[in-house]
Amino acid sequence: MFSALLDFLFPPHCPACDAYVPSRGGWCERCLAAAIAPVRLQVSGAFEAWALGAYEEPLSRMVKELKYHGKRSVLPAIATFLWAVPVCAKGPFDFATCVPLAPKRQKARGFNQAEEIFRPWLKEQGIPLRQVIRRTRETRPMYGLTKKERQENMKGALALVEGASVKGARVLLLDDIFTTGATAEAALSALKKGGAASVSILCLASNAGR
Repeated sequence: MFSALLDFLFPPHCPACDAYVPSRGGWCERCLAAAIAPVRLQVSGAFEAWALGAYEEPLSRMVKELKYHGKRSVLPAIATFLWAVPVCAKGPFDFATCVPLAPKRQKARGFNQAEEIFRPWLKEQGIPLRQVIRRTRETRPMYGLTKKERQENMKGALALVEGASVKGARVLLLDDIFTTGATAEAALSALKKGGAASVSILCLASNAGR
């Protein structure tokens, strides 16, 4: 009843074109089809790496609203997008893990956006979520840094959580945005050093080369 009342007072809209849609979190067919643009990423050492769409409207706006303003109201629309994209990463996977935030950033934000984005999708796929990677130190914000600067910034910044075992595991590594791949490569390195059998990378969106 509450949901029906909410839809009556605030009718759901497509996150891209603002057209009316039947349910909250829905997209119009044209905008959803346009947003689905899986691209294979080049990450040395990864079994495979994919981004599911371009980091541009409306995905970029929704990610920013979630990360910087804590607007979880965008999550149903992101979930609809994820469920509509053909499965790219080829399992089976023993578990998924997310690129970790710096402790201060995690505390201030209250959540890891990659976990929030992918949790419903992982549940549907039957893939358990484990946090096995940690930050070893604070890093500079990545915005505005060159690829080389990003790689230096992330060098040695990620490691396995103490006591975490990934030996022989088939791991799906998740993140929200892929730009130069410096963060993904640092996480991949930590997993491979721990003995992971294979690591596939899946990101919501990419602005690589933009």
